[in-house]
Amino acid sequence: YQRRVRGQYNDIFTHYDTDCDGYLSGDEVMELVADMMRKVEFDLSVAELQKLSERVTRVMDLNSDGKLSKGELAELFFTESQLSSFSRPTSSSGGSSYSYNS
Repeated sequence: YQRRVRGQYNDIFTHYDTDCDGYLSGDEVMELVADMMRKVEFDLSVAELQKLSERVTRVMDLNSDGKLSKGELAELFFTESQLSSFSRPTSSSGGSSYSYNS
């Protein structure tokens, strides 16, 4: 089960990581948020979508590099017990983030 979930998560992350740099940033985060809002039938203007995407990045970007890693995004989608397939190293900036173990 966990292998299947990790595989599905990888597929989702890869779908939104359109520049294939291993992170979601800018328009990639905005597209993810837009799709999530469409899924729950919540209509947002482009300006509202931009603000929400920036907020998601600000809240989920644990190392403040302006982009979301697989591990940082995982915290949005998985419960603490499900994050057992992730490891949590301490970053040099004093914060911490999950790194994905595929």
